[in-house]
Amino acid sequence: MKTRIEIKEQARALIKRNQIWKAIGLPNLILSLIVFVTILLMPEHYHLPVYIFAFIAAFYELAAQIYLYKVVKNEIEIAEGFSNQVKDILNCLTKENIYTFLVSNALIFCWALIPFAGAFIALVKSYSYSLSIFYSNDYKTNSSIQNITKSRIGMNGNKMALFIQHLSFFGWEILSFFTMGILSVWLQPYIIASEVIFMDNITKEDK
Repeated sequence: MKTRIEIKEQARALIKRNQIWKAIGLPNLILSLIVFVTILLMPEHYHLPVYIFAFIAAFYELAAQIYLYKVVKNEIEIAEGFSNQVKDILNCLTKENIYTFLVSNALIFCWALIPFAGAFIALVKSYSYSLSIFYSNDYKTNSSIQNITKSRIGMNGNKMALFIQHLSFFGWEILSFFTMGILSVWLQPYIIASEVIFMDNITKEDK
């Protein structure tokens, strides 16, 4: 397993290639702004548009994760041009990825409903299931539950390392807040790329 510093260095180099950070970060920022504006403008009890745009943002981030994972595994090359890159990102999303993503999040939601300790259990489970979407790319014949089970095994001994890696971006997140989210155009791809490389290290060891 690479060190956190090595993972971040590789992630920065990855998102610089053909400026792929723009194709990941700009749509993410635009969708986040749309969600924020929708929350402000919609009537208090009318949340459907907020949910719709939030789901679109979540699925685009999922597509970006799978896309970068394929790039890291040398399954695809990063194209030139913003529109080509966005198209390639969207084309990486498959029904296997979507099903696994939905099932894992539904399970996490159910864990969160447990009284008192639900939030903590859901947090732990979110890390346990975090490999599942990547396994949905590697094992296309697996069911969502099989990918989630395999993820639980793969993340044994790795959950805390990933949690610490996420915490290491806390300072950047604060800085992004003070830039009104503009910094997230670069920061979000950086965080996603770091997580993808972390997961790639585990799947390589798994094989």
